[in-house]
Amino acid sequence: MKILKRDAFLYLFMLASVLSYYFYRIIFFNAGGDLMLRVSEARYFMEGINPFYVYIGEVEKIDRLGQPNAYSFISYILMIPFTYLENNLLIKILYSIIDVLMLSASMLMISKICDKKFDLRVFSLIGIILLMSVFFWQHVWTLNYNIFVLFFVTLYFYGEKIDSKTLSILSLVLVGIKPSIAIPLLLYAIVCRKRSVFLTSSLIYIALLLISSLVMSTNPLLIPVQILETQKAFSSGGTDGILLILKPFIANYMPVLSLVLVFTIIFIMRKKIKDNIVLACSLVITLGLSLFYNNVHAWIIAIPMLCFVLINRDFKLFIFAGIPLILFLLVPRLAGIVNDQYRDTYFALHNIARFGILYLSLFFLYTIKPSINERI
Repeated sequence: MKILKRDAFLYLFMLASVLSYYFYRIIFFNAGGDLMLRVSEARYFMEGINPFYVYIGEVEKIDRLGQPNAYSFISYILMIPFTYLENNLLIKILYSIIDVLMLSASMLMISKICDKKFDLRVFSLIGIILLMSVFFWQHVWTLNYNIFVLFFVTLYFYGEKIDSKTLSILSLVLVGIKPSIAIPLLLYAIVCRKRSVFLTSSLIYIALLLISSLVMSTNPLLIPVQILETQKAFSSGGTDGILLILKPFIANYMPVLSLVLVFTIIFIMRKKIKDNIVLACSLVITLGLSLFYNNVHAWIIAIPMLCFVLINRDFKLFIFAGIPLILFLLVPRLAGIVNDQYRDTYFALHNIARFGILYLSLFFLYTIKPSINERI
């Protein structure tokens, strides 16, 4: 009983520490810039204005609505509740609380996926690792959708664990807010013949697209094109992943190559991942982070993979999969120390090494003690 109380205290202390870090960055350093862009987009959306046209300068910015980008029509809808709050600090604090709750809920679902009890010490350790990760610091600085996507990827596979198509459908729709993760998850659903999940989520996605087009008085076929244009601006048209070394040779074809590779890998692995939830979830995350553009703060989406390792408490698994994942999350990119003329080469080689570690962890996560991965 004393041990349980001590573990509970440690876990609550870590939750409070993580949340305090959010509040510290928000209050004293005005963090949360990306979040306010998303709220601004929703405000324009509520006025019937397409944020994309404000973003490119075709429609004049309205000061009271802020300066938008044009992230995603799903984002416009999701952020609507925050448009009713005028205090930006309150918006950031509420979003931070939701972020931390989603992270905690993800850890709870991971324990259920692995048929383990919710281990307070393991998840306290995750909190410590996050507080040490520069990529988590950058996530807090931006308040982007990383934890949101992490939560709904986990929820998708938790839905598979408990045979809830409703949860999987909802998750597949909402993960669509981040194409780099949505694409491998969608292809997984297609290749592994999750027909009802794929079809229903697609219909919901199309319905939301049509509703958005009506609200913004924009051709529904143009909205995905506009989102793609915005994504290209964010990523400079390239793929900031393991394929970056190929950019000088096939820059215009890299997204196509990424799609082909994701489909091919999932197709080859289909029999292994169809009834292996841990492997399937880890594969989707690995492919999404390594083969498509993601800012560095999105790398914390690999946290579920580390949870899968730590919750099993297997020494060999920790050595071969856990330590590489911790290095993936903790070792900074160190771009600032590289001379400008060598930076592109450094980025390319760095990405091969970093995402190579991710694939290595994926391999050992499956091959070492695979009994933890099987659906019961």
